[in-house]
Amino acid sequence: MSYAGDVCSNVEIGVGLIGYAFMGKAHSNALKTLPYMVYPPPAVPRLAAIAGRDARAVREAAERYGYAAAYTDWRDLVADPAVTLVDNGGPNDLHAEPCIAAAEAGKHVLCEKPLARTAAEAKRMLEAVSRAAITHMVGFNYRFVPAVRHARDLIHLPLPSSLPAGLAGRPDDAPYLAADPGQRG
Repeated sequence: MSYAGDVCSNVEIGVGLIGYAFMGKAHSNALKTLPYMVYPPPAVPRLAAIAGRDARAVREAAERYGYAAAYTDWRDLVADPAVTLVDNGGPNDLHAEPCIAAAEAGKHVLCEKPLARTAAEAKRMLEAVSRAAITHMVGFNYRFVPAVRHARDLIHLPLPSSLPAGLAGRPDDAPYLAADPGQRG
């Protein structure tokens, strides 16, 4: 894929999205805007397939969002050779099994939060993606927002042993000003 003035030429990545409702709409929008929101993009998403439980609704979603294929079984999406990344925005009880199957098929995985229903389920998911040596990530949508990164950095700064008068403002601010980061509210 080329961009204006041949600034960059990127690899396309075939995205298979599980879930067509609210998260499907949100992820589809993000995938479509990625090439101009992150420029030059590290990869250009190609909307290869979408999966959901209701045949009519998933076909409509495929047409509306621009996916090349629609499936009512996530296993068919994982098996689709055009899919190289499985984006799991399905219901929470459908996070582990499809993500593990995708990793075992050598597909990259983006899983919406919560990653799993239990720690044991999350551990199985981590083991699968580690064995497969694929790229994997949980969709914490604000993770890279500069203001959030800055707030994280501030939280981990050591606080002075004494604060100038009036800085805390109200007595109930005290728990947020504890010197030990583990004691902050």
